[in-house]
Amino acid sequence: LVAIDDKSLGSLGQWPWPRHRLASLVSGLRQAGAEAVVLDLILASRDRTSLAFIREDLRQNRGLDLPLGHIPPELRDHDRALADALAQTRSVLGFKLLFEATAPLVRPCASGQALETSALPPTLTPHAAGNVICPLPELSVAASSLGFVNAMPDSDGVLRRVPIVAVLGDRVLPGLMLATLQARGLSAVGVGRDMDGDFVQFDRTRIRTDNRGNVLLRYRGPGGTFQTLSAIDVLQGRTPRLGGRIAIVGPTSAGLGDNQVTPMDRVFPGIEVHATLLDNILQGDHLARPSWSGGAEAMATVLVGALTSLLMLAAGPIVCAAGVAAGAVGIWAASLALLDGPGFWLSPLPAEMVLVLNMAVLSLVKYGLEERELRIRNHQLLQAQDATIISLTALAETRDPETGGHIKRTREYVHILARQLAETPGYRDF
Repeated sequence: LVAIDDKSLGSLGQWPWPRHRLASLVSGLRQAGAEAVVLDLILASRDRTSLAFIREDLRQNRGLDLPLGHIPPELRDHDRALADALAQTRSVLGFKLLFEATAPLVRPCASGQALETSALPPTLTPHAAGNVICPLPELSVAASSLGFVNAMPDSDGVLRRVPIVAVLGDRVLPGLMLATLQARGLSAVGVGRDMDGDFVQFDRTRIRTDNRGNVLLRYRGPGGTFQTLSAIDVLQGRTPRLGGRIAIVGPTSAGLGDNQVTPMDRVFPGIEVHATLLDNILQGDHLARPSWSGGAEAMATVLVGALTSLLMLAAGPIVCAAGVAAGAVGIWAASLALLDGPGFWLSPLPAEMVLVLNMAVLSLVKYGLEERELRIRNHQLLQAQDATIISLTALAETRDPETGGHIKRTREYVHILARQLAETPGYRDF
């Protein structure tokens, strides 16, 4: 990563820099051995510091003609200098898609091997843009490939996936990293779908996407995980040998605003998002949510619910607690094994929630049944005690009628007193 950071801005001045400086940056990276140079920048307007631009502005607005005959042609136009530097190396430029079109599309960007929308499988419906902000035509022609730089955070503002293809009109356009693969000489086979879901294929590499053309990122760590060089160091010749590596140039300074919120870091530079996607693709270990994931999660949830119910009904509390703990650990372990192995993301939360809720509900039901059974037994015990007392009273009455009648009268007296005390405020709670 080559960062346009605070150190570079402090040394060279405010952004944007003159294009001849970007040309020197690209040339320096090429001389250091970079296989490809990716500019995560939108170079849509002319460089206003070029002598050719200043001459044209003076002629139109002041009626003055600035003679440039003594200045070499390569120094008159900074855009031309950058175009020459891009043409001498494998280079990739970015463009921005606009999803709320405010004007009719004037011209699409040249984007290398763009596909037709008719090639898309019916299940794949990428994000559809209404307009685009393109680099200058001379820069687009000089670059090896172009790709869009848009990121698509989730509804909570966290960037977990990025689009690798998008639709503009009747064309399927590549993202910046997909365009980088094109610039490296890989020919796109196209898009398709198999039993695991939709994919974009390059040679023998399949990049798994969701039905909107997004790739789920496997982040390597927080910001700063990838090797980063300051742009000023490259411009001043302090660049290590890059050995055929891909250099991604972009802003990281907080004032330039190209930072994202990710699961790993709340301030994650945009060029590191691109680097993460490219690294996932080259390593072949990006994450994917297969088309059968919903069914697998539902089956796991049903199975966990059934096994938990049988365990709660057949075993004691200690065995149940141990079984539930083992089940929770097993579900998470299985989910992590799928994530670390084939890279399939299946959420363990539905099965975990059923495990916990089933345990709680069945525990309450089991406790309620046992409490009801205890109340019935207590009632039966009281009835047995009453029957025993009445039987003894009847036995005493057979021997002495007066004693038996006394016991019955005492019983009635106690009953009347207890009922009266229950209705008296001072004794009601006893």
